[in-house]
Amino acid sequence: YSSVISVGSINSDYMLSSFSSAGPHQELVAPGGYDMSSGGNMQSIYSTLPNNSYGNMNGTSMASPHVAGLAGLLFSVNPCMTNVAARDILQQNVVDLGSSGLDPLFGYGLIQAHEAVIAALPPVLSIQSISDETCFGCNDGGITAMMLNGYGNGTFTLYDSFGFTVATGTSAPNYPVSVYNLTAGVYTVSVTDALGCNSSANITINQIQIVYGCTDPLATNYDPIATIDDSSCITVVNGCTDPTACN
Repeated sequence: YSSVISVGSINSDYMLSSFSSAGPHQELVAPGGYDMSSGGNMQSIYSTLPNNSYGNMNGTSMASPHVAGLAGLLFSVNPCMTNVAARDILQQNVVDLGSSGLDPLFGYGLIQAHEAVIAALPPVLSIQSISDETCFGCNDGGITAMMLNGYGNGTFTLYDSFGFTVATGTSAPNYPVSVYNLTAGVYTVSVTDALGCNSSANITINQIQIVYGCTDPLATNYDPIATIDDSSCITVVNGCTDPTACN
């Protein structure tokens, strides 16, 4: 059945167990132990047994629960997880054994729980930087944001304080997206991953006044490219910057 994940068994030498299934439908492998009748070392899987007990077992029945348990972890860390996405994450986070890529003995490879769970985490919006508007009407504010974690590409949306869409963009996880030419105000930044999980934050772009310098050509601190703030000028009087001095 196309919806079933076929799981094979490997031993501690990363070899396919002698009792394991194999074939074109093999998708993943997990620890299942040795076939003791073949003379292998005692490397079995500690598992639950009937009558509320535990014991060591070998078999694909030991390998398959590893994959099922990991799939359960993926759903536990992400409320938006789907069976299609979970299967893709399991396939993408493996140690490739045997022939490169998908092969009939090991499938995509040996499952990796830590990497798979990290890949399944829901998105977290990270505000990287905020640039304020430098004057009234300058429209030179900006914001840079990034989607941490998340499945697939993230769709970014910037809303103004009235809920109207100001800008949209798309980026892969951990790659920044920037919006420029913004006026001062309160905005909401939202990111949604391919599973529909969302993360958002409110940000404020302020309006600031830049003091450019002195525009008086007779002053000692004259700035030829200054445009405002003549209050910073130091006036020269007969070669002396102190008008009360005798020289």
